[in-house]
Amino acid sequence: MVKAMVMSLGGSPEPLIKSILLYRPKTIVFLASDDSVPLSGVIKSALDYSPLMRFEITRDPDNLLTSYRAAMRCFGHVREMNLAPGEVMVDYTGGTKPMALAAYEVARANNLPWVYLQSEGEKNLLYNFRFDAHRIVPQQPMPLESLIDIETYLAAHGLRPHNEKAPANSQESGLRRWFESHVEECRSNLIFDAFEIDFLQGQRIVGHVLADKDKTISPTIHDD
Repeated sequence: MVKAMVMSLGGSPEPLIKSILLYRPKTIVFLASDDSVPLSGVIKSALDYSPLMRFEITRDPDNLLTSYRAAMRCFGHVREMNLAPGEVMVDYTGGTKPMALAAYEVARANNLPWVYLQSEGEKNLLYNFRFDAHRIVPQQPMPLESLIDIETYLAAHGLRPHNEKAPANSQESGLRRWFESHVEECRSNLIFDAFEIDFLQGQRIVGHVLADKDKTISPTIHDD
């Protein structure tokens, strides 16, 4: 049972969310940069439980030595917990390449198991490795049917639907059936408490819609 994870933080949140939901550690120590710390809030909002989150900051995420020192501080937090080696996991999926390499080096130096989630392309593969006397022992990659479900993806971006309507007409019903035959999961006509949409042309906002529940309050078009 994994009780603590050291994770390099950065990039897309979805692979990190999936890894956390798979192993469900009680404590997560993030190797983070100043820019990637806010990503932890996105991750936290998508989880169905509340692990303790701690951070060690690398001031230069593109510098290997600086990142390695921060990664060692991450392991220092784990060492204070007096956990068995099998109760600690290192995930270096996120962050910059120097951050990922620093996290790997911490795993290697301390004989800790480590994982990497490949989410590019059509397949999601979880690579799981362990060390035996500092020699890498690879395990068979674990295929994952989906990275995360729609509800978790929406939650990661601060959206939680409170209701879902049935298709309003035959066209919507037919479109939903088509999608259901081509994708793993399909949701339609979701109702949110509130949301805002900005329409961009280049870097300029050309339109804005503010909606409350399922009623549009104020569309605005900028023509200047």
